[in-house]
Parts: sequence; C-alpha cells; structure tokens
Amino acid sequence: ITGQTAIIEQAYLEAQYARSKANEEAVLAELKHVKTELHFLKLEFNSAKLQHTAFVKHLERDIMVLEKEKVNTVTTLTGNYEMVLYNQISKHRDLMQDLIDFLTHLVELADGLKVKQIRLDAQVEIERREDLLGSFNS
Repeated sequence: ITGQTAIIEQAYLEAQYARSKANEEAVLAELKHVKTELHFLKLEFNSAKLQHTAFVKHLERDIMVLEKEKVNTVTTLTGNYEMVLYNQISKHRDLMQDLIDFLTHLVELADGLKVKQIRLDAQVEIERREDLLGSFNS
C-alpha cells in the first residue's frame, strides 16, 4: 500500500509539475505575444511621430513660402505705386512746363501786338509758375 501510495503521490506530483510546466509555457507564450505587441506599438508610434514631424516641417516650409510671397507682393505693389507716382509727377511737371511755354508765347504775341497789360500779366504768371515748378522739383 505504501508503494502504491508513493506511486500515486509521484503520479500526482508529476501531473502537477506537468500542469505547472504547461502553465509556465502558456505564460511565456503570452509574454512573448505581449512583447511582440509592445514592439509593434512602439514601431507604429515611432512611425506616427516621424509622419507628424514631416508634416510639421512641410507646414513650416509652406508658411515660409507664403511669407516670401507676401513680401514679394508688397514689394511689387510698392514698386508699382512708386512708378505710378513718378509718372503722375512727370506729367504734372510737363503740364507746368507747357503752361510756362504757352505764357511765354503769349508774352511774345503781346509784344508783337503792343498790348502791355497782357504782357505784364503773363510775365508775372510765368515767374509765379517757374517758382512753383522750381519748388515742386526740389
């Protein structure tokens, strides 16, 4: 009986050992699976982080391009405005000079017709316009 009890106890212990070994292997397999999942999650996280960084860099580059375009647009508008002002000032000078030339011809005509008042008025107007043109140019 003792021999049979020992055999039964030995079989029982071997069965428990086998169950423990099987549980250990199952736990190790589960641990390996969890580690693999963790590794995949880390890879996905790093990939997402790289994509985010690339996206941010792309946005920063786009912002820089837009800023340069804005500066170029302002520069172009300023240049165009200066050109228009220069053209208007040139036209104004030309008109002032044309008026002085007209008044000079009027003086010459008044001299030819011997009309002193027109000549005097025109000479005063010429002087006034020349002074105005001189102050406009400076």
